[in-house]
Amino acid sequence: MKEQASHGRVFKNVEEVRAAVAAFVQRYNAEWLVEKYWAS
Repeated sequence: MKEQASHGRVFKNVEEVRAAVAAFVQRYNAEWLVEKYWAS
């Protein structure tokens, strides 16, 4: 997660970090559910 959510980025404050992690989690969950659904 660290490499995908924040690699190469410079954050100005903790709120930017939280937003980046939240966006990553949302994207990850959406993609993972699709893969899980189709793999069944």
